[in-house]
Amino acid sequence: MHLHYRFTHACGHTGIGASAFKTPSTASRYPNDETSTTVILELPFSCPYCPDVKRSSTLNIPEVAPGHGILAIISSTWPWKWCILRVCKYEDIAQKEWAQSMSDGGFRQMAWIPKPCGEVRVIYGLEEVRIGNRGATTEVACGWKQGADRPVTSRFAGLLSQLNAALLSGKNAGR
Repeated sequence: MHLHYRFTHACGHTGIGASAFKTPSTASRYPNDETSTTVILELPFSCPYCPDVKRSSTLNIPEVAPGHGILAIISSTWPWKWCILRVCKYEDIAQKEWAQSMSDGGFRQMAWIPKPCGEVRVIYGLEEVRIGNRGATTEVACGWKQGADRPVTSRFAGLLSQLNAALLSGKNAGR
């Protein structure tokens, strides 16, 4: 069985953890036969892209291009925060980098945190009449601008992070 961690920060933005085997000795040799369980961890602090009002310290975050994110490991001391290892795309992370979470005889959470991008608007409570029933719907709209002279890169993870933040806050999430 695979365990896959997903982090939800206080600001609503998300991070993606490594996929790990729960019991390596019984892992199937056939990937399609394996089951995956997502473990959602709620963190009491904001992601590195957002200011954290609870703490006065701020991270010195490097420039992150659209479609990229930061690979980070959680600090070993309280108050916990992310320690940035590098800026990269998710697919550029090597398995040996994820293995850093298993150092010093203990385990520390690691995550790739996509740069939030676009603007996501959430409108709640629109009345919709369907055949036989009536209920409230949620309308979601998003958009971003892409210069014609810039290469197109996937911003899907960043948009999902913005969507999660907007849904949790009930307001707009914009970057």
